[in-house]
Amino acid sequence: MEWTIAAGGDRPDGRYPWDKPGKATTDVNEIIKRANIYKSKIEHTTPVNQYQEGISPYGVMDMAGNVWEWQTNYRSMKEGWLGLRGGSWDLNEGYVARVTVRKFNLSSNWSLNLGFRVIVSLPSG
Repeated sequence: MEWTIAAGGDRPDGRYPWDKPGKATTDVNEIIKRANIYKSKIEHTTPVNQYQEGISPYGVMDMAGNVWEWQTNYRSMKEGWLGLRGGSWDLNEGYVARVTVRKFNLSSNWSLNLGFRVIVSLPSG
């Protein structure tokens, strides 16, 4: 839930983290300018600040493309299936980099297109 909120919400269907309320990017060239996806032809991860135009409404970078981000929600806790969000550099932009897309993988698996987001919470005041 927190990931979806940081990405600006999941409505309308098909939206990307940088989309304004009620909008969903459909132009592949616009997506390539905002996310490290397969069609970018970079073929590896990129620094988090490389896609300035891909920032979410809450100021979060790289929520689409680059690496699938491990989530703490389980499809099956008993079997170790964890959720993944955001798509990655080695998959097609049209489906996997959208906010609503979720994939699952065994928590024991690893890949060059899987990662996690480090979050620091600073005390207020």
